[in-house]
Amino acid sequence: MTRAYVKIQDGCNHFCSYCKIPFARGKSRSRKKENILKEIEKLVEDGFKEVILIGIDLSAYGEDFEEKDFFYFFLIFLYIFFIFRTFT
Repeated sequence: MTRAYVKIQDGCNHFCSYCKIPFARGKSRSRKKENILKEIEKLVEDGFKEVILIGIDLSAYGEDFEEKDFFYFFLIFLYIFFIFRTFT
């Protein structure tokens, strides 16, 4: 077990003429930072050496939060780096 995938965002708000994702998956929704970090911690404890953050439109991460703090995304990366340095 070396690589894990963590979905942090789903959906899309762009409604491009050729794309069905907004209709199939709905509007953009971001997972809360606390839930993401908890899942990553568990994966690291389970022995994963790499975590890949995935989503339909990662550039929209955090846009749906009441508090528009796009710094969350950067903090998640820093936290992941710290976890891997601690456990490896």
